[in-house]
Amino acid sequence: MTLTRKNALNDFWVTIEGLQVRESLFHWSNFIGLVLMAVFSYSGIQGYHFREPFLEWLSGPTYYLDPLAIHIAIIILIASLVTLCMGSISLFKKTTYFLLVSCILVLVMMLEFEFEKWLFKPIFDINRPPLNEQLPEGPITLFLYNFVGITGQVGTSTPSGSVLRQMLLTMGFLLLSQQQAFNTRFSGLKSKSFYALFAILLALVSFSRIYRGMHTFLDVGVAIGMGTMIFWLFVVFLPSSKMKNLQPEFTI
Repeated sequence: MTLTRKNALNDFWVTIEGLQVRESLFHWSNFIGLVLMAVFSYSGIQGYHFREPFLEWLSGPTYYLDPLAIHIAIIILIASLVTLCMGSISLFKKTTYFLLVSCILVLVMMLEFEFEKWLFKPIFDINRPPLNEQLPEGPITLFLYNFVGITGQVGTSTPSGSVLRQMLLTMGFLLLSQQQAFNTRFSGLKSKSFYALFAILLALVSFSRIYRGMHTFLDVGVAIGMGTMIFWLFVVFLPSSKMKNLQPEFTI
Protein backbone atom coordinates (compact mmCIF):
# COMPACT_ATOMS: atom_id res chain seq x y z
CA MET A 1 0.00 0.00 0.00
CA THR A 2 1.47 3.33 -1.07
CA LEU A 3 0.19 6.73 0.00
CA THR A 4 0.74 9.52 -2.50
CA ARG A 5 -0.15 13.08 -1.71
CA LYS A 6 -1.91 14.98 -4.47
CA ASN A 7 -0.06 18.10 -5.64
CA ALA A 8 2.89 17.15 -3.45
CA LEU A 9 5.00 19.96 -4.88
CA ASN A 10 2.39 22.57 -3.93
CA ASP A 11 2.15 23.07 -0.18
CA PHE A 12 -0.17 26.08 -0.39
CA TRP A 13 -3.37 26.39 1.55
CA VAL A 14 -6.07 28.75 0.33
CA THR A 15 -7.66 30.76 3.11
CA ILE A 16 -9.76 33.92 3.55
CA GLU A 17 -10.82 35.48 0.25
CA GLY A 18 -8.38 33.29 -1.69
CA LEU A 19 -5.22 34.36 0.18
CA GLN A 20 -2.44 31.82 -0.18
CA VAL A 21 -0.58 30.51 2.86
CA ARG A 22 2.40 28.20 2.47
CA GLU A 23 2.07 25.24 4.81
CA SER A 24 5.80 25.25 5.56
CA LEU A 25 5.55 28.91 6.66
CA PHE A 26 2.82 27.98 9.11
CA HIS A 27 4.85 25.17 10.66
CA TRP A 28 8.22 26.95 10.71
CA SER A 29 6.89 30.22 12.11
CA ASN A 30 5.13 28.41 14.94
CA PHE A 31 8.22 26.31 15.62
CA ILE A 32 10.55 29.33 15.73
CA GLY A 33 8.09 31.29 17.85
CA LEU A 34 7.81 28.50 20.42
CA VAL A 35 11.59 27.95 20.48
CA LEU A 36 12.27 31.66 21.10
CA MET A 37 9.60 31.73 23.79
CA ALA A 38 11.22 28.74 25.52
CA VAL A 39 14.78 30.08 25.23
CA PHE A 40 13.85 33.59 26.40
CA SER A 41 12.02 32.09 29.39
CA TYR A 42 15.27 30.78 30.87
CA SER A 43 15.48 32.18 34.38
CA GLY A 44 19.21 32.83 34.21
CA ILE A 45 18.84 35.71 31.74
CA GLN A 46 15.89 37.49 33.34
CA GLY A 47 16.78 40.95 34.61
CA TYR A 48 19.72 41.37 32.23
CA HIS A 49 19.46 44.56 30.15
CA PHE A 50 22.74 44.67 28.19
CA ARG A 51 23.84 47.65 30.32
CA GLU A 52 27.54 46.89 29.95
CA PRO A 53 29.99 49.85 29.92
CA PHE A 54 30.93 49.22 26.30
CA LEU A 55 27.25 49.33 25.32
CA GLU A 56 26.40 52.64 26.99
CA TRP A 57 26.46 54.36 23.61
CA LEU A 58 23.30 52.46 22.68
CA SER A 59 21.26 54.62 25.04
CA GLY A 60 20.85 57.29 22.35
CA PRO A 61 20.03 55.05 19.35
CA THR A 62 17.56 52.91 21.33
CA TYR A 63 15.78 56.10 22.45
CA TYR A 64 14.95 56.83 18.81
CA LEU A 65 14.02 53.20 18.14
CA ASP A 66 10.56 54.18 19.29
CA PRO A 67 8.27 51.13 18.84
CA LEU A 68 5.26 53.32 18.10
CA ALA A 69 7.16 55.17 15.36
CA ILE A 70 8.31 51.86 13.88
CA HIS A 71 4.74 50.51 13.96
CA ILE A 72 3.48 53.58 12.08
CA ALA A 73 6.26 53.28 9.48
CA ILE A 74 5.55 49.56 8.93
CA ILE A 75 1.81 50.16 8.57
CA ILE A 76 2.57 52.72 5.85
CA LEU A 77 5.03 50.31 4.20
CA ILE A 78 2.64 47.33 4.18
CA ALA A 79 -0.23 49.48 2.87
CA SER A 80 2.09 50.78 0.14
CA LEU A 81 3.18 47.25 -0.82
CA VAL A 82 -0.43 46.10 -1.05
CA THR A 83 -1.23 49.08 -3.26
CA LEU A 84 1.74 48.38 -5.53
CA CYS A 85 0.61 44.77 -5.90
CA MET A 86 -2.83 45.84 -7.14
CA GLY A 87 -1.53 46.36 -10.66
CA SER A 88 -2.82 48.93 -13.13
CA ILE A 89 -5.71 50.59 -11.35
CA SER A 90 -6.72 54.20 -11.00
CA LEU A 91 -5.08 56.55 -8.52
CA PHE A 92 -8.38 56.84 -6.67
CA LYS A 93 -8.57 53.07 -6.17
CA LYS A 94 -4.94 52.90 -5.11
CA THR A 95 -5.52 55.64 -2.54
CA THR A 96 -8.65 53.85 -1.33
CA TYR A 97 -6.79 50.55 -0.91
CA PHE A 98 -3.92 52.32 0.85
CA LEU A 99 -6.26 54.00 3.36
CA LEU A 100 -8.30 50.82 3.84
CA VAL A 101 -5.27 48.64 4.59
CA SER A 102 -3.82 51.32 6.88
CA CYS A 103 -7.08 51.61 8.82
CA ILE A 104 -7.36 47.82 9.18
CA LEU A 105 -3.81 47.56 10.53
CA VAL A 106 -4.37 50.46 12.94
CA LEU A 107 -7.56 48.78 14.14
CA VAL A 108 -5.67 45.52 14.70
CA MET A 109 -3.04 47.38 16.75
CA MET A 110 -5.76 49.04 18.86
CA LEU A 111 -7.55 45.75 19.44
CA GLU A 112 -4.27 44.10 20.45
CA PHE A 113 -3.65 46.90 22.95
CA GLU A 114 -7.06 46.36 24.56
CA PHE A 115 -6.67 42.57 24.69
CA GLU A 116 -3.17 43.02 26.10
CA LYS A 117 -4.42 45.40 28.78
CA TRP A 118 -7.50 43.49 29.89
CA LEU A 119 -6.62 39.84 29.12
CA PHE A 120 -3.01 38.96 28.31
CA LYS A 121 -1.17 40.86 31.05
CA PRO A 122 -3.66 39.96 33.84
CA ILE A 123 -3.29 36.27 32.92
CA PHE A 124 0.50 36.31 33.42
CA ASP A 125 0.42 38.95 36.21
CA ILE A 126 4.22 39.46 36.19
CA ASN A 127 5.52 42.78 37.47
CA ARG A 128 7.41 45.14 35.18
CA PRO A 129 11.07 45.92 35.98
CA PRO A 130 11.43 48.69 38.61
CA LEU A 131 11.18 52.30 37.44
CA ASN A 132 14.77 52.98 38.49
CA GLU A 133 15.93 50.41 35.89
CA GLN A 134 13.92 52.00 33.08
CA LEU A 135 15.26 54.52 30.61
CA PRO A 136 12.89 57.13 29.10
CA GLU A 137 10.50 56.07 26.37
CA GLY A 138 10.99 57.19 22.76
CA PRO A 139 9.80 60.66 21.72
CA ILE A 140 6.53 59.66 20.02
CA THR A 141 5.55 57.18 22.74
CA LEU A 142 6.49 59.74 25.42
CA PHE A 143 4.33 62.36 23.70
CA LEU A 144 1.40 59.93 23.68
CA TYR A 145 1.93 59.03 27.35
CA ASN A 146 2.03 62.69 28.35
CA PHE A 147 -1.11 63.31 26.31
CA VAL A 148 -3.08 60.57 28.11
CA GLY A 149 -1.45 61.19 31.50
CA ILE A 150 0.83 58.16 31.88
CA THR A 151 3.89 59.06 33.97
CA GLY A 152 5.84 55.79 33.90
CA GLN A 153 5.75 52.14 32.91
CA VAL A 154 4.36 50.36 35.97
CA GLY A 155 2.20 47.31 36.60
CA THR A 156 2.41 44.02 34.72
CA SER A 157 4.69 43.51 31.76
CA THR A 158 4.18 40.07 30.19
CA PRO A 159 3.85 39.94 27.24
CA SER A 160 5.57 42.98 25.76
CA GLY A 161 2.85 44.80 23.84
CA SER A 162 5.34 46.57 21.59
CA VAL A 163 6.97 43.30 20.53
CA LEU A 164 3.62 41.52 20.16
CA ARG A 165 2.35 44.25 17.82
CA GLN A 166 5.63 44.17 15.91
CA MET A 167 5.28 40.40 15.55
CA LEU A 168 1.72 40.71 14.24
CA LEU A 169 2.87 43.25 11.64
CA THR A 170 5.77 40.98 10.67
CA MET A 171 3.43 38.02 10.23
CA GLY A 172 1.13 40.25 8.19
CA PHE A 173 4.00 40.97 5.83
CA LEU A 174 4.84 37.26 5.60
CA LEU A 175 1.24 36.58 4.60
CA LEU A 176 1.46 39.29 1.94
CA SER A 177 4.74 37.84 0.65
CA GLN A 178 3.02 34.50 -0.06
CA GLN A 179 0.69 36.04 -2.62
CA GLN A 180 1.37 35.63 -6.32
CA ALA A 181 0.91 39.35 -6.95
CA PHE A 182 3.70 40.17 -4.49
CA ASN A 183 6.09 37.63 -5.98
CA THR A 184 5.35 38.94 -9.45
CA ARG A 185 5.97 42.54 -8.42
CA PHE A 186 8.93 41.88 -6.11
CA SER A 187 11.35 39.05 -6.78
CA GLY A 188 14.94 38.12 -6.09
CA LEU A 189 16.93 40.70 -4.17
CA LYS A 190 13.95 43.03 -3.66
CA SER A 191 11.94 40.31 -1.96
CA LYS A 192 14.88 39.22 0.21
CA SER A 193 15.50 42.85 1.21
CA PHE A 194 11.96 43.12 2.60
CA TYR A 195 12.38 39.87 4.56
CA ALA A 196 15.66 41.16 6.02
CA LEU A 197 14.10 44.54 6.87
CA PHE A 198 11.21 43.05 8.84
CA ALA A 199 13.50 40.59 10.66
CA ILE A 200 15.90 43.40 11.62
CA LEU A 201 13.09 45.66 12.82
CA LEU A 202 11.65 42.88 14.98
CA ALA A 203 15.08 42.25 16.50
CA LEU A 204 15.69 45.96 17.10
CA VAL A 205 12.34 46.52 18.80
CA SER A 206 12.88 43.45 20.99
CA PHE A 207 16.41 44.52 21.90
CA SER A 208 15.44 48.12 22.66
CA ARG A 209 12.61 47.07 25.00
CA ILE A 210 15.05 44.93 26.98
CA TYR A 211 17.93 47.42 26.87
CA ARG A 212 15.79 50.31 28.08
CA GLY A 213 14.52 48.24 31.01
CA MET A 214 10.86 48.21 29.98
CA HIS A 215 10.75 44.44 29.63
CA THR A 216 12.64 41.23 30.36
CA PHE A 217 13.60 38.42 28.00
CA LEU A 218 10.54 36.54 29.21
CA ASP A 219 8.23 39.37 28.17
CA VAL A 220 9.76 39.49 24.70
CA GLY A 221 9.79 35.70 24.21
CA VAL A 222 6.16 35.33 25.23
CA ALA A 223 5.19 38.21 22.93
CA ILE A 224 6.90 36.58 19.92
CA GLY A 225 5.30 33.20 20.60
CA MET A 226 1.86 34.67 21.27
CA GLY A 227 2.03 36.97 18.27
CA THR A 228 2.69 34.02 15.97
CA MET A 229 -0.07 31.86 17.42
CA ILE A 230 -2.65 34.67 17.56
CA PHE A 231 -1.96 35.55 13.93
CA TRP A 232 -2.48 32.00 12.71
CA LEU A 233 -5.52 31.60 14.93
CA PHE A 234 -7.32 34.37 13.07
CA VAL A 235 -5.87 33.62 9.61
CA VAL A 236 -6.12 29.81 9.55
CA PHE A 237 -8.17 28.20 12.29
CA LEU A 238 -11.13 30.52 12.85
CA PRO A 239 -11.96 30.82 9.13
CA SER A 240 -11.24 27.11 8.51
CA SER A 241 -14.76 26.53 7.21
CA LYS A 242 -13.89 28.73 4.22
CA MET A 243 -10.55 27.07 3.51
CA LYS A 244 -9.65 24.73 0.68
CA ASN A 245 -7.00 22.05 0.70
CA LEU A 246 -6.35 22.38 4.44
CA GLN A 247 -6.30 18.62 4.89
CA PRO A 248 -3.82 16.66 2.73
CA GLU A 249 -5.52 14.50 0.12
CA PHE A 250 -4.19 10.97 -0.39
CA THR A 251 -4.82 8.26 -2.90
CA ILE A 252 -4.11 4.57 -2.46
